[in-house]
Amino acid sequence: MQSLNGSWQAAVDGQNAGRLERWFESVQPQALGIPVPGVVQQVFPTFQGVCWYWRHFTPDRLPGPGERALLCFGAVEYQAEVWLNGVSVGGHEGAEFPFELDVSAALRAHENLLAVRVVKPGDERVDGFTLREIPHRNEYDHARFQPGMSYNIAGLTGAVQLTIVPVVRVAGVFAQADVEPLLRQAQGEHGALSSFHGEPVALRHAQDDHGEPVALRHAQDDHGEPVEPSVLRRTSSALPPAQVTVRVTMSNATNETAHETLRVVVAPSAGGAEVASAEQAVTLPPGDSTHIVQLTITHPHLWDIDDPYLYRATASLADAGQYLPDHSHTVRFGLRDFRVVEGFFRLNGRRLFLRSSHTGNHFPVGQIVPPTPDLLRRDLLMAKAAGLNCVRFIAGAAWPEQLDFCDEIGLLVYEECYASWCLEDSPHMTERYERSYGEMIRRDRNHPSVTIWGLINEMPDGPAFRCAVSYLPKLRELDGTRLVLLGSGRWDGQPGIGSVSNPGTREWQPMWGIEAPQAPPVDAKLTWQPGGYTDRAGDAHVYPTYPLEQRNAHLIRTLGEGMQPVFLSEFGIGSMMNVVEEARGYDALDVPDNLPDRTLIRSMAERLTNDLRRFKLDEVYPFPADLLRDSYRLHSFQRRLAFDLIRSNPKLAGYNLTGLLDHGITGEGLWSFWRHWKSDIVATLEDGWSPLRWCLFVDPPFAYSDRPLGFEAVLANDGVLAPGEYPVQFRIWGEGRCVWERRARVRVPSDSPLSVPVLKTRVRINLPPGEYVFAADLQHGGAPTGDRLPFRVADSANMPRGRATLLAWGVEQRLKQWLGALGYTVRDYDPLAARARSLILVGDVRPTARNQTSWTALRRRIEDEGARVLVLSAGPFRSRSVNNAETVQPEQLPWGDWLRARRFHDWLYHKEVLARRHAIFAGLPAGGLLDWYVYGQVAGGDCFDCVETPQEVIAASFAAGYSCPGGYDSAVVIGATTLGKGRVTFNALHLLEQLGRHPAADRLLANMVAWAVAT
Repeated sequence: MQSLNGSWQAAVDGQNAGRLERWFESVQPQALGIPVPGVVQQVFPTFQGVCWYWRHFTPDRLPGPGERALLCFGAVEYQAEVWLNGVSVGGHEGAEFPFELDVSAALRAHENLLAVRVVKPGDERVDGFTLREIPHRNEYDHARFQPGMSYNIAGLTGAVQLTIVPVVRVAGVFAQADVEPLLRQAQGEHGALSSFHGEPVALRHAQDDHGEPVALRHAQDDHGEPVEPSVLRRTSSALPPAQVTVRVTMSNATNETAHETLRVVVAPSAGGAEVASAEQAVTLPPGDSTHIVQLTITHPHLWDIDDPYLYRATASLADAGQYLPDHSHTVRFGLRDFRVVEGFFRLNGRRLFLRSSHTGNHFPVGQIVPPTPDLLRRDLLMAKAAGLNCVRFIAGAAWPEQLDFCDEIGLLVYEECYASWCLEDSPHMTERYERSYGEMIRRDRNHPSVTIWGLINEMPDGPAFRCAVSYLPKLRELDGTRLVLLGSGRWDGQPGIGSVSNPGTREWQPMWGIEAPQAPPVDAKLTWQPGGYTDRAGDAHVYPTYPLEQRNAHLIRTLGEGMQPVFLSEFGIGSMMNVVEEARGYDALDVPDNLPDRTLIRSMAERLTNDLRRFKLDEVYPFPADLLRDSYRLHSFQRRLAFDLIRSNPKLAGYNLTGLLDHGITGEGLWSFWRHWKSDIVATLEDGWSPLRWCLFVDPPFAYSDRPLGFEAVLANDGVLAPGEYPVQFRIWGEGRCVWERRARVRVPSDSPLSVPVLKTRVRINLPPGEYVFAADLQHGGAPTGDRLPFRVADSANMPRGRATLLAWGVEQRLKQWLGALGYTVRDYDPLAARARSLILVGDVRPTARNQTSWTALRRRIEDEGARVLVLSAGPFRSRSVNNAETVQPEQLPWGDWLRARRFHDWLYHKEVLARRHAIFAGLPAGGLLDWYVYGQVAGGDCFDCVETPQEVIAASFAAGYSCPGGYDSAVVIGATTLGKGRVTFNALHLLEQLGRHPAADRLLANMVAWAVAT
């Protein structure tokens, strides 16, 4: 096999004239050097359309008698036509998978010219199709790209090789075994099955003297001796013999039928003697043919996440009585069973809570081609180390090398191809969809790590969804051994069609949510509260807004209640992207300065740095990168709180966390674009995925000392605690002492649900102001993680007081009374009356035709009469939302374009609010990013855009790696500035909405009024 990777030549064919002008006969003078594998955009950053590749090479040898020369492409994105020495040798349509072309007739002994025409359009039609009509994931035309999308990429993205093969050869091997009957037979022979460290074990001895089940610490062997759980496992000899079916694809490149002897041998992949073999005579007609060989492994060894045992199957053809390597083909495979039973995942017969996350397999520089081989494996190592047991390759297949690695380290794979997302209807849609999935399945079906084929992601009911539904029988012709999931998110709203097809079945099974054969359609309209969720979907995406509201937290905790289990296949909260350090990652490589991703990330870093300086907030952190690292830290804590919600819900069969890394040039991931851990995330994941974990809740997490506090504890138990009772102790700890204590018992029922409620109480403790910890202790049976949760207590009487007279316009009576209790005199303000000599408080006075004169008069009093105004709400100035088209024209705003507010959509991608140390934040955490856990709904989503930068910016919002044009956003949250002779202070935090409910809102409002009066 001769590699043709390395430096090629490439040129853009902007007029699509290359074929007519016979570019396949010579390298064009405008061609530039380009790496292969790679993408065109590494040299032509904004390319989309038609380009050409050329490579001169001399073959190591020519094919001899009885041999053929094959040109093998790992992948070409998207459509390829190939010429060798000016002779057309074929082509291929499809972006992700390998193909080979017979070039025997065109190959020369000396120098050869290989030319490849590559077509990948954008929104403009090329060669009869557009980007939206071909499998493309969520790629977008370059003019419309923003973070959260994929770049429209093209090129020779896989390896290119020349290989010499026999004319009659083994072209492919697929080894499969139905393990589920073996597990059922073993269960019948050995009693109830459970598992530890990978394989099922018999627990018939795990009983007390009365025959009642006990904790596994009391399990005994057949001689009555105690057995440690860590060594409990079913040995290979305990399973019945396994029947392995090997499908061998033979290729006969002659015009005559051949008669050969086929031999198949199975042996441990790591080495050792064969464990099964068989041979049979085969008749090979011209072309490809498939032959089935049955073998028996007497003592099968299962592949599992904690024991990834692999076999190899070698198929060989005899030649004069000898089995020759040139006539053989070897694959690795494993024996395992993965399915959904009664709504829950099961691996090798045991329930498995799916601990997953997804990756777009996005890399710097080459987009889908990593700049260094290490990055191809890094995500998988980090995922395994972080406690995940599954990786979802979302809307794009894994590289074969990645699947090899997952096979070896015991990491489950949930795989989709480009066709699963955003594929629009066209005359060739079904053909393209089925070709993409067929190529993926044929390429990857030997990998035991590949346990789920996913067919659709976030697609509404329509042609693409219906195509996926009807594809199942054809899929089963290619592979009957894997779990198939229909639609991630179930945006189709058709619960009458099941989400699951288990191994060996050819129908969609209603296993999750409200799915049932006759279930009527539900309203599939999606809202952003929470985003992505379809009514009672069994395969659910949930993307609530942040800070998280109680109703959305309740939704996550009760998904599946009153129905079948639910697979939470997408949910998460990101950080800002650390664009400063990510931009510097490119500096270590010799790569072009104008790469699309490098340009975008550098632009975001420069804008962030400039805005920090412009707002005079650059002194809050030593450097801009420190602000972004702090966003990492806060994101990790929000992830921990999300784990509390999810792991406390016993109806969730698994959780696919959004997302592994900062793919799509966002802050979505657990680690950065250059594959560095985010602050505190390792401990968060180790805690969150732990099989035995406390889920603790304090309501509210920032409370007044004289009001009741809610405490709740749920124990998540993924097979660690056996049915029984276990003692627990709870404490509230603060000021170096225990201030409250409660004892309880965990009762694990016989059906061992994934979570068990333990404590739910509401108490009035009258704690002194300060920081406290709610602590749980399981006193024997295991050591759960998640056993400490901080919370904060404030004193409602500890508020700054004042004696000034305040004028109030458009504020509620309760605010006037609240201010009166602090010592202020509050009078109503009439903008049309006499000159105002006191501070004017302005509430949520929305502009109307009737009050336009009042707003004009107020501004005149500020500019001409020196009035001081404190604007307490962004509502009157709200002009637009980042994520929708609702806009208000500047002339409709109270003061025109001078001050505009907007509602920022904080969800998976979000802004952070940076506050300086200031009198307004006295007595509260400040001098950095505001923590949602402390500030909650006070942080809100509002912010101000100012024509001129305010003289004093006290708090501002920043978003880097946000899904908006340019990927970056900034705005003022609290600012103050002179306006003519007067002064305006404006605030976007939700103080009025949270008044009397949240200590941070009350303290901020009291501080703000006192400061505005004083200045």
